[in-house]
Amino acid sequence: MAQQNHPSSSSISQSHSLFPPYSRDHNLLSQPSSSSTPPTLPPNHIHIPSTTTIPATSLTAHLSSEILLPHLTPLYPYLKYASQPSPIRPLHQRRADSHQIILDESPDWHLVCWRDGLCIKPLPPFLLDFDFFQTHIASSPELWAAAAGYLLTWTQLVRHQSDYRVAVELGLVPDGIEWASFAAWLADVRYHLDPTRMGDGVRIHKRYEYGELWLKELCIIGALVNGWNHRYYHLFSDYVSFGLANYAQLLSVFAVVGLVLSALQVGLATDQGLPPGWFADMSWGLSVASCLVVAGSAVGFAGLIAGYYVKNMVVALRYDKTVRKGGQVGRWDGDREKAGIP
Repeated sequence: MAQQNHPSSSSISQSHSLFPPYSRDHNLLSQPSSSSTPPTLPPNHIHIPSTTTIPATSLTAHLSSEILLPHLTPLYPYLKYASQPSPIRPLHQRRADSHQIILDESPDWHLVCWRDGLCIKPLPPFLLDFDFFQTHIASSPELWAAAAGYLLTWTQLVRHQSDYRVAVELGLVPDGIEWASFAAWLADVRYHLDPTRMGDGVRIHKRYEYGELWLKELCIIGALVNGWNHRYYHLFSDYVSFGLANYAQLLSVFAVVGLVLSALQVGLATDQGLPPGWFADMSWGLSVASCLVVAGSAVGFAGLIAGYYVKNMVVALRYDKTVRKGGQVGRWDGDREKAGIP
């Protein structure tokens, strides 16, 4: 009976040839495109360093930028330290928990979460076009693995019609798709990507062995693997937010130190407890150490701010020099990594 409901279910396992992870009958586009042109393309895309490319004339580069995971793939051995032990939560549950759902077109940010938010990459229309998928994506094992893993996450994000309504409201799925068709497509994707039905050596991208990933842990892992200046994401976009976040932590340390010193002062003022000589020596040592910690923290924090300021000035001057030599349209039209900007 399963083979009757899914006529192409064995297509992936019949040989090492790759096929779309759903049948042609579940093509979701109302007007399927030709195999040579995707359903929709953005007007431009910055992919090659310091070069703005036109996706219509650089289709391979565009598909790579839409599907592959250049930042997460090198971190794969350590993703277990950033992953959540629970399955991917559906969209309606995120709404119930008052979490923000942020749209991000980068596949590296898909299902990256923090305390009260989650990034989701909207579903590209070209992944719903059977002919285009078979011609341009299934022909590349690397693209197929990443695309298949990405599509599989949608079977967890959208489990009920309420999840689908949230996806439509946020613009996560293309317009004009009905719930019944989308639900049938999700079931077909899940069926085709069942590990027991895929052939030997056919696997989804290893990043999608994990679901939601914590942003803070990714930043720590990225800093340890790639260096501090090339960590996964810079959590602060300006000096004010950086200062406020770190200043709050310093205040917490100072508050604890103040409580300890106050307790020592009370102890010295009483006749009970430890021998006065031993307790007095300990209190004096802790007082001096506390003063050194406070002074060192203040100097270190000021030095950190100054260091970041000097570093950003150097990067800005280097980027300006790159712009003048590269011939971009403007200083906004280039690649951050080419100029050394994290």
